[in-house]
Amino acid sequence: MAKRVQSTSVRPRRTAKAAPAPRRSRPKRRRPTILLVMALTALIAGFLFRRMMLPQAVHYLAYRPPDHPIASPASESTSNENLTESDRQALEAVARKK
Repeated sequence: MAKRVQSTSVRPRRTAKAAPAPRRSRPKRRRPTILLVMALTALIAGFLFRRMMLPQAVHYLAYRPPDHPIASPASESTSNENLTESDRQALEAVARKK
């Protein structure tokens, strides 16, 4: 028969009533990081800008015809030039040909 060799590590004996192992509590919920808060703020601000401010900006950027159109000099009956009636007719005839 072979002799039993005892291991070098000795196990401690448990007492009759051992203290219960401490329970692990639930991990605490981490607060949102500053980057997450900033990202949400930028998203909300972008949405509000698009819905509220952009239509007003486009209104000013869009083409609008002038309120008082400038009359062409050929159609004006009163001009600053001192032309005789024959000179005026000759000038209008040249302008019509072009």
